[in-house]
Amino acid sequence: MVVKGSGFDNAGFIRSEVIWSVSGQLTVLPVTRDSTSQLTATVPASLLAAPVSAFISVQTYEHMEGGPQSNAPSVRFEVAAPASATALRNVQSGGHDHDNPELVSTLLAGESPSGTFVTFDVPGSTDTRAFGINNFGQIVGRYNDVDGMVQGFLRNMDGRYRRIAPPGATFTVASDINDFDVIVGRFMDADGVQHGFVWKHGEYYRFDFPGAVETLGRGIDQRGDITGNYVTAEGLERGFIFDGREFHDVFFEGTDSTDVWDMVPYQLAVGDWSTVDGDIYGYVLADGVFTVVNFPGSTLTTIRGVNRLGMIVGEFLDANDGDHGFVRTRTGFIQLDVPHSQMTNANRINDLGTIVGFYQDANGVFHGYARPWQR
Repeated sequence: MVVKGSGFDNAGFIRSEVIWSVSGQLTVLPVTRDSTSQLTATVPASLLAAPVSAFISVQTYEHMEGGPQSNAPSVRFEVAAPASATALRNVQSGGHDHDNPELVSTLLAGESPSGTFVTFDVPGSTDTRAFGINNFGQIVGRYNDVDGMVQGFLRNMDGRYRRIAPPGATFTVASDINDFDVIVGRFMDADGVQHGFVWKHGEYYRFDFPGAVETLGRGIDQRGDITGNYVTAEGLERGFIFDGREFHDVFFEGTDSTDVWDMVPYQLAVGDWSTVDGDIYGYVLADGVFTVVNFPGSTLTTIRGVNRLGMIVGEFLDANDGDHGFVRTRTGFIQLDVPHSQMTNANRINDLGTIVGFYQDANGVFHGYARPWQR
């Protein structure tokens, strides 16, 4: 898609992006800046799979102002009905595609906007938790199926779900997804041992930190670098960054454990560490230096996600042990609570500022949510 206008930028802290909007749900499209008056955007097939009336606009991100700033009118874009519907497929053992009817149900009829939050559940699940989101709005996480088994999921923009679970897994969490449809996560084998996995082009690839007892995949960036943590034979948890060739150990000396949850290539990584007394602190790692980042007045803070604008999301406990999500921008911290929830956390934030996580309702049931950015 070629978008023409004026004043487009793509340098330093200021960047122009093409935004696809349907019913208030926003998706940032991968874009190439041809000139100050022209952008070329790529529209993924998932956004064109069903008839829809979308709106296209250009949005400029201002890093130092703590979030995206709108500065252009929208133009209507109509998607006609496709010649035939594409069936939802699920990759099973052996790498072959098989129909997965129980996951074909669409989310859209069951969505429940709660203020600025949009909540969702995998059809038929008793527990849904969102962990990652990419710039296309695809969401990954975990859910409990009808038999109580924990499975991973991929939710596409059309509201359809795909089960994510490596062959033989007894427990699976899909932790993150990048813009190239590559998913990273962790799974437990029949012996109760956890391993990291990558799902790419319908195939599963297992990975383990050398010599580790267990390995957990946490995040994946646009370069394909993977973050996570591993457990040593002595029971110590340490973080890592895997660049596809070798693992790089990440550990804050003097702590009991260090987790690396997310990163922005060549800029920074975020996560948390804990002490032997059980105290947990969030951190930002940049240029080899750890910096503590805690929600003001909290007794515990974990940091789970960061975007290229430097916006950070996570979870904290207040003085009364209340469990809340938060986002930190350049202008400060914002507490996040789904209305009427017992607890809320925030796990990831994409470059558009959409936050995903999960919350617990008054009946103790967990649900996923997405929260588009609002100043």
